[in-house]
Amino acid sequence: MTGGERVKGSAVRRARDWVDADLPARRRPVLSSALAAGLGSIGALHLAWGAGTTWPYDTEEEFARHLLGFGETAPPAWASLGVGAGLTAGAYLVLAAGGLVPRVGPKWAYRLGAVGLAGVLVGRGVLGPLTNSGSTPEYVRLDWRVYSPLCLVLGALALSLAAGLARPKSE
Repeated sequence: MTGGERVKGSAVRRARDWVDADLPARRRPVLSSALAAGLGSIGALHLAWGAGTTWPYDTEEEFARHLLGFGETAPPAWASLGVGAGLTAGAYLVLAAGGLVPRVGPKWAYRLGAVGLAGVLVGRGVLGPLTNSGSTPEYVRLDWRVYSPLCLVLGALALSLAAGLARPKSE
């Protein structure tokens, strides 16, 4: 190994050690806050839909065309309420994983929850556009431009949070 390779290897090793030891602990609250804000907002919207609103649309038919991709009526209340409750639980999970609210249970459960959340969100982001055959043009457009990219971003944040939880916190 030459002197230049040794210095380069040493710099790379120091950078990797810094990322492994310090960056996850510092970024965890930021990641948790951003992810919880996204999940909580989307969860609140689903809870509102479960309560009967069709916002941001005026009619159930418009709602179904843009947000479901089929049919002429909104989904049953229990479906929207279930999704809203799951997203709200996910927001709590990432806040607790980030140390921003008290945890109930072992740390591994939060890591596993973050990995599961990431899997669901990335899966929806990747598979969503692939399952659009027969959907309304309005839904397909929104899925490509909003729903799937948002799921991919939130999934990446959840995966990053889970990866940070796998490392010891530097204090």
